[in-house]
Amino acid sequence: MRDMALRGKLLAALGGLLIALALFVDWPPPIEPSLPETKSFLLFLGVTVVMAGVIVGFLRAPFC
Repeated sequence: MRDMALRGKLLAALGGLLIALALFVDWPPPIEPSLPETKSFLLFLGVTVVMAGVIVGFLRAPFC
C-alpha cells in the first residue's frame, strides 16, 4: 500500500466504506420488486470501486 498513489488509496477506502455499509447496516427490502437489494448493490459497487482504486493507484505510482 505504500507505493500506491493517493487517488488509488482514497478510492480503495471509499470502496471499503461501501462494503462496510452493505455488511453492517440492516437495509429494508426494496419497495419495487424490479430494483436490486441495497446490500447486494453496495457490495457490487464497493468491490468495483476498490478494484478501480487498486488499478489507478498502481498505474499512477512511480516506478523504481
